[in-house]
Amino acid sequence: MEKQVTLRWLIGLAAVLAASSALAQVEVKDAWIRATASEMGLIYADYPSVLANAGRPIRSDFSRDGVHPTAKGYAAMRPVAEAALARVLGDGYPVRAEAPQ
Repeated sequence: MEKQVTLRWLIGLAAVLAASSALAQVEVKDAWIRATASEMGLIYADYPSVLANAGRPIRSDFSRDGVHPTAKGYAAMRPVAEAALARVLGDGYPVRAEAPQ
């Protein structure tokens, strides 16, 4: 699994570096994380759905520097995190001892 994740990380990094803007880099990174989670059967916490707005990876009212969330940003992220954790810890989610092949 480690080699598979490392290779996917390198491919994702190359795509991010090729992106033309900070927003494009965030979008490429997010798409890579989402796809990797899906392919590996992992839960994805979709923070961009609550943090981003048109043309910005994080809304100005959720960040002072455009990158790191403020308390208000983390408050917006909380329901997403709780929903992801509920899926992981819930009875209906399969827990694997090994990574998918």
